[in-house]
Amino acid sequence: MTRFDVKQIPTGRPDMPRKVVVVERRSDKIVLLIAARSNGQSLEMVTTHTLPGGDEAGLTKLLSDTQADRVIHILPGGQAICRTLEIPAMEPEQIPETLALQAEAALPASLDPHRRAAVLLPWYAEGAETYPALAVGWPGEPDRTQEEDDDTHRYVPQVACLMELLALDQQDGLAGLIDRSAGTIGLIMHRSDQVAVRTARLSGPSHERSEYVEQLVRETAFAAGLDSGDEGDSSGGGMIDAWCANIATATKARQRALVLEERLIQAAAKQVAKTPSADKSEWWADYGLLVGALIGLTGPRRAAFDLEPEPPDIPVNLIDRSVLWLGESNHAFMTGLVAFLALLILPLAASYGRYTLLNLKTANLEELSETTAGFEDEVLLHDLLMEHRLPMTKLISDICSASNIDTQFETLTIKSSDRRITITGLAPSVDRLGELHDYLTATRLFEGGRMSDDGDRENGRSFNFSGTVSSPFVNVEAQYNYRDEPIWTTYWSEPPELKPRISFMPDRPYDLSQSGGGGGALYAQDPGDDLGGDGASRSSGGGQFNSNSSAARRSGSGNAGNASSSGRTGAPQARAADPANPPDPLTPEQIKRLDESETIAAMLVRSKLKYRTDVLEPDVIARLKREWDLLIEHRRELKQ
Repeated sequence: MTRFDVKQIPTGRPDMPRKVVVVERRSDKIVLLIAARSNGQSLEMVTTHTLPGGDEAGLTKLLSDTQADRVIHILPGGQAICRTLEIPAMEPEQIPETLALQAEAALPASLDPHRRAAVLLPWYAEGAETYPALAVGWPGEPDRTQEEDDDTHRYVPQVACLMELLALDQQDGLAGLIDRSAGTIGLIMHRSDQVAVRTARLSGPSHERSEYVEQLVRETAFAAGLDSGDEGDSSGGGMIDAWCANIATATKARQRALVLEERLIQAAAKQVAKTPSADKSEWWADYGLLVGALIGLTGPRRAAFDLEPEPPDIPVNLIDRSVLWLGESNHAFMTGLVAFLALLILPLAASYGRYTLLNLKTANLEELSETTAGFEDEVLLHDLLMEHRLPMTKLISDICSASNIDTQFETLTIKSSDRRITITGLAPSVDRLGELHDYLTATRLFEGGRMSDDGDRENGRSFNFSGTVSSPFVNVEAQYNYRDEPIWTTYWSEPPELKPRISFMPDRPYDLSQSGGGGGALYAQDPGDDLGGDGASRSSGGGQFNSNSSAARRSGSGNAGNASSSGRTGAPQARAADPANPPDPLTPEQIKRLDESETIAAMLVRSKLKYRTDVLEPDVIARLKREWDLLIEHRRELKQ
């Protein structure tokens, strides 16, 4: 298998925080490094802080003010477990699952999955059958500044930070951290494809610790096989001697020493922008390990920098959560008790709610009863009136509206025992008696209606109508609708332009019935102004109003085509407006010879026919309208 880039390995955590705070607690102080993501996945340093040792309140306030997306705590060497592993060569997508299994096998079983991790180290030879790996675990307690619901805190061992600094290039080398004040040491070294990791506590007097560290380096290199070179090469021992010399120099100069070659410090400064240059040895001694944590957080081995104090929240569906919750005995007991009480209380609560609702609806029932107490008496009285009394005003009005306009009623008798009604009167003809019978029967007021002809009288036919009043409250429709047309149009087909000012004369009789003339006799404002016929027909009724309802009921006047009431020939006489028989044409000379009565008679015939476009030809309609205009103009001349 060929060598591949370790960045090809899936990390499982693609999200990157925008603002990061790295915290390291030491025996004498607390150091912090704050960084922010500038572009892509690279981080740049913002600032550093130093707090007195044990100042947890100050640290909590500083973290709260910073509002970082991720807080990385560096674990001292004695609080973490580190193991080197070897896994067989495989495809990159298979490596994460294999590393998880190897970490579970290499680390103590008491560690939960969220407190252990394994990462692949970048140092292996071309075509190697195995790959080196590093497993880290954290069995300690979480930081005191972390709240229970805070998910931003993560933990990383010191060795993992040293590993990231040493992995900045592929050359053989060593990275170490010796803290004599804390009494801890952490080492990671590699040569070719061989890797050794060691964490330990310093023991013995302070003047003997340098020798102890050198001895520890040599033992670790010997156990990992780093002290021997390739066949015929003795460079391995020389490299170990150089490492020991560097460690001895660093530990003599300061209490806390970061053993790291200058080329690695320069590479680290390029990884995290705005960090000091490699010649600032004091700064790198204090914050170099924190820079290594930042590099690891953005690199392919970020799993080693993601140890969590509590298991992550994994979404669980409602059914599974319910089963898990009911799996506890106290929860199951409380659930059963609540269900039992609900079965008892819910029906009672529903009944009480219904009772309260009914009380609200019937709160004013007594007041409503007092208000409606008299309604029953009124209804009873109304029923009695319906059964034993007749609406006489309505009944007489319905009989009048259903009769002919030229019919006279003389007597109306109703027996209260059987509601038998008898109507006597005078009709102008036998045909009018038949029409009156049909009209009265159509009202549905009567049952068994019968019309009898009592013979001729001076002014018409005497009649007797009898029947039983069966439905006095039925709605009766009048024979004539005075809303659609004016009364003069309904009675005499009088055009709106010729509205006469009628003046009824109480001291003399009047009669609007047809008398052989064109339009019927009518007294205008001037009693001597006769508008039609000779006006000689009068009745002795003394104030009785008798007239036909329309021009169709005045057909008894005969043909009014050629003879006038004065006996002159060629003058038109009023007749029914029959669309099938339009009047003869009139020339302007003939119209000028007409008197006022003849003019009105001619106008009456043409007043309706000129609108009958449904049965008359267009040329006939045009002629009638033209003659109408000439007749109007001629009548105005006669008035002058």
